[in-house]
Amino acid sequence: MKKYIALFFSMSILILILIFIKKNNNLDDQYKLKGTFTCEELPFATMVFDADYNYIFYNYTYNSQSEMEKHIDTGTFFSKTKSIYVINSKHFNNKEIIYVKDNIEITINDIQYSFKKISDIPTMLL
Repeated sequence: MKKYIALFFSMSILILILIFIKKNNNLDDQYKLKGTFTCEELPFATMVFDADYNYIFYNYTYNSQSEMEKHIDTGTFFSKTKSIYVINSKHFNNKEIIYVKDNIEITINDIQYSFKKISDIPTMLL
């Protein structure tokens, strides 16, 4: 009988450990910057982050609705903390961005902009 109690106790602890590990992995995915983001204040700007493909970052803009000249800036990004990322590209040199609840906050030319996630999938909107 003591063997069954010890086995039950050991299995219970093992299950609790596995649940804890799984929960922490899900939390890490929640903070993982990945997907396609757009900004209402900059309707012709999109930022794309692909953490699964060498942490590649794309920023592309159009001059205006009448001028559909496209500018694509490609670079990399890394996580400084769970909510602060750093992007590096031709236009963004060690630029910190804040990522909270599917929103990115970034300052461009001394103006703060908010980009909202429109897709979990990194997608170029051409």
